Amino acid sequence: MKIIFVDAENVGLHSIQEINARITDKVFVYSNNEQIKILCNDLLFIVMAGYPIGKNQADFYLIAHLSKIISQVRHDEKRNSH
Repeated sequence: MKIIFVDAENVGLHSIQEINARITDKVFVYSNNEQIKILCNDLLFIVMAGYPIGKNQADFYLIAHLSKIISQVRHDEKRNSH
């Protein structure tokens, strides 16, 4: 299983469309943009929104979420995750 984190504020809509994810992969997309939210819902990606607007706010939100996931993954799951 792959866990993919995308800061959509930096890469934009086109890069999200190019992600080749399997049904077992998790794709977290960080954006407050409505077009990106709609696209992610269509692609079954998880949209992370609602963070404050400002410089690097999506980055801080992404890092906090990544840290939480890493701390909660079981040891046997870590070997199967990328």
